Amino acid sequence: MSNQAKNPGAATTGSNFKGNSKSDSSSKGTENQAERKDLGQILLDIECDLTERAGKEIIKPPVLFSMNEDPIIYKYSITTIKGRKGVTKTKVACIIASAGISDDIKTLAGFKRNSDKPLTVVYIGTEANKDYEFPELIQRIRKLAGFDPTEHVIKLRYTSLLSSERKLRTQQLKAYIARVRKDAEGELLLIFDILTDCITNFNDPEESMKFLDWVNLLMEEQKCTILAVIHQNDTKITDKAMGHLGSELERKSTTVLQISVNHKVRISEVTITPTKTRKTRPPEPIIFKFGEDGDNLEYDEYESLRRGIRPDVLNALSIIEWEGEVKQQQIIDSVIKAINDEHSQDSKKDIPAKSTVKNLILKVIKNKVPIYRKGDLYTITNNHKQEGSSKVAYLKLKVMEIDLTKF
Repeated sequence: MSNQAKNPGAATTGSNFKGNSKSDSSSKGTENQAERKDLGQILLDIECDLTERAGKEIIKPPVLFSMNEDPIIYKYSITTIKGRKGVTKTKVACIIASAGISDDIKTLAGFKRNSDKPLTVVYIGTEANKDYEFPELIQRIRKLAGFDPTEHVIKLRYTSLLSSERKLRTQQLKAYIARVRKDAEGELLLIFDILTDCITNFNDPEESMKFLDWVNLLMEEQKCTILAVIHQNDTKITDKAMGHLGSELERKSTTVLQISVNHKVRISEVTITPTKTRKTRPPEPIIFKFGEDGDNLEYDEYESLRRGIRPDVLNALSIIEWEGEVKQQQIIDSVIKAINDEHSQDSKKDIPAKSTVKNLILKVIKNKVPIYRKGDLYTITNNHKQEGSSKVAYLKLKVMEIDLTKF
C-alpha cells in the first residue's frame, strides 16, 4: 500500500499545502493590489478636495495673534520661539498664553488676540519643577490675563512631562491632548516648552520627522495652533534651533521668533525678532525691559519704535536746526551733514546715502517714531505743497503727549 493510501490525509495535506501556497501568494498579491488602490485612493480624494477648494475664492488664513498690529501667529500653523538658554523664552510664551485666555481683546505687552472666538490654551512644560516653578508660571499667566493668580481658569490647561519616562512622552501627549480636545471649548493653542524634551532623541532624523508629522496631523484633525519653544545651539557660530528636530521645526514653521537679551544697557533689554514669517514680510523687532520686580517683562513701546531706525539718523534728527515747516530735502541734507560732522575720517564710509535717509524719515513718519529734542518727544508729520508744476514735500515736528519716564 502506498504511503498515500496509508495516510491519505498526509498526501492531501501535502497537496493542499502546495496549492494553498499558490493561493496564499495570489491572495496576498490581491490584497497588496487592493491596499495600493486604497493608498492611491487617499491621494485621489485629497486631489478632489483641493480641486473643490481651488475652484472657490481663497480666504487667507485667519490671524490668531498680532505683534505690534502686524500679523504674527496664524491659526493651524506652527510658530517657533527660539533663543539661547536664559533669554526669557518662557516669559514670552507666557505673555502669548495670557493674551489667549484674557476675557478682553486687548494688547498685552505688544501681543493681541485677533479673534473673540473661544480659545483654550494648553501649556505643556518639560523643564520647570512641579513644586513651585510651574505653579508660579501658571499664576503669572493668570495674573497677566487679568485673573486672580490663584483662580482656576477653565480656558487654561496645563501639564508637565518632567517626571515622565522619555520613551513614553509622545504617547502620553497624544492621549492627553485627545482628552483635552473633548473637554475644551473652541480651538486649541498648544504651547510646548521645551519641544525637544517631548521625544527621546532630538538628533534622530526618523524620530524627529515622525513627531513633526504627528504635530502637522494634530493641527489638521484637532484644529490646533502650535507654539513651540526650543533652545538654540550652544555654539555662537549658528543661530539654528537645537538638533535635527529644531532644524526641521524651523522649516515647517510659518513664523519663527528669535529671543535675545542685551545686558549692556542700564536695564536689560529683551528683543523679539521675527526671523521668518511665511505669509507676510517680517515685522520690526519689539523690545521688552524687566519690570521693577526684576522678573516680569514690560513692553518698551518707544524703544521698539526706534529700533528699526539707524541710531545716527535718530541722533541727527534730534540736534539739527528745525523751525516750523521745512522742505524734506533740506532736512535730509541737514541730517547727512550732522552725521558727517560726528563721524571721524576713518568712518566716512558709514555716511548714509540720501535715499537711505529719505526712506528712514518716511519710516519715522509712518510709524510715529519718537524723536527726543530738548526735553520733549516729537514725531514728524509731512505735507505736500504745489510749487509750479510739481509737489514739494515739507516736514514739521509735532509734540507727542506721552509719559517721558518710559522713554
